[in-house]
Amino acid sequence: FWDRDEDAWQVRLFDLRNDSLLWQWTVPRTGAGSEWRLNEVGRLFENSPPLHPYLLPDGSFVAKLDMTPNLFRMDRNGHVLWTDHDLVYHHATQVDAEGKLWTCASDLPLGPEGPTVGRVVRGLYGERIAYQDDHIVRIDPADGHIIYRKSVAGILVRNGLAGRLFSGNMNDPIHLNDVVPALRDGPCWRKGDLFLSLRDRSMVVQYRPGADSVVRVIDGPFLAQHDI
Repeated sequence: FWDRDEDAWQVRLFDLRNDSLLWQWTVPRTGAGSEWRLNEVGRLFENSPPLHPYLLPDGSFVAKLDMTPNLFRMDRNGHVLWTDHDLVYHHATQVDAEGKLWTCASDLPLGPEGPTVGRVVRGLYGERIAYQDDHIVRIDPADGHIIYRKSVAGILVRNGLAGRLFSGNMNDPIHLNDVVPALRDGPCWRKGDLFLSLRDRSMVVQYRPGADSVVRVIDGPFLAQHDI
């Protein structure tokens, strides 16, 4: 929620059985103060709202400021415990069987002088195209450390699926919007397999991180899907 009187975002926990408010956290828009600082980087893109807060057992939550390089954990009293600015974080956050978090991320934007961070491809006439490379990222909620990071484009190319990648919108060809870990073995998956939703390819990929292998590609009948 946006509270214009406090000039801040609010994250609210509701009991939907009786529509009661159980708890509320305040996320200041400006991010003033030392809590938001990490490696001399303060809160970036101050108007971006906190997205998909994942509640932890101690009453803290992990969230990202949507489509910005701001991933953070806030305790139950509103204090920021850690921040991460390494990637642009977006869309959903999911938990695996070990209590680690999986989320979607992209490279930082290209610098004004060229591809200081990020990727560039060449178009049909040799023009420079900013290419958004999405990543699957595993986070330790205790300290915000990135445990695992893998390029979705790289996964497709290494598994013989480059033809699924280089078509359509080259600025955002994948649009990863969900990474769901399998919590236990099942009839068609193993514990630890990841299901990746690639919206702009209208496909779901079952990926096995330990083997760096695509188990299967799941196509329709769906179009521009979101939730696995």
